[in-house]
Amino acid sequence: MTSIDYGKFISLGSNGLGRRRTPFPLVSISSNIMTFNAAASDVINDKAFKYVTYKYYQNQLLLDLQKSKSDGCYRLYKHSGSLQSSFRAASTQLKENTDSIDTDLYNYQYKLLLEPDGHHVVIDLAQPYIKKAIKRGR
Repeated sequence: MTSIDYGKFISLGSNGLGRRRTPFPLVSISSNIMTFNAAASDVINDKAFKYVTYKYYQNQLLLDLQKSKSDGCYRLYKHSGSLQSSFRAASTQLKENTDSIDTDLYNYQYKLLLEPDGHHVVIDLAQPYIKKAIKRGR
């Protein structure tokens, strides 16, 4: 019988990331809520941000993360390892200003670009990471 060198085998496992966890920050956008994945939540929580404001310009969404409440800001809520924020009013205004996103028909996921200042995040709405059709009732 031949000897098998088990050290040559390469793991096909998840490398400890878990089935649903991605190593890079993502944000999910639907018609009423914005959810940051665990990787994004870690970055935001490390800096103790509790509020966010949304701004739009040329198919880009700017998230201004803040530590204290100001006019037009939305609260960031912790929810099972992720952060969430209300997005209903911002979603309605965004649909009126761009053709890149339609939250009535699709849910989106985007990679986040954290700016060097540490509290601005830019999302390119023309480049979704995942675009998933919303299932309607039968």
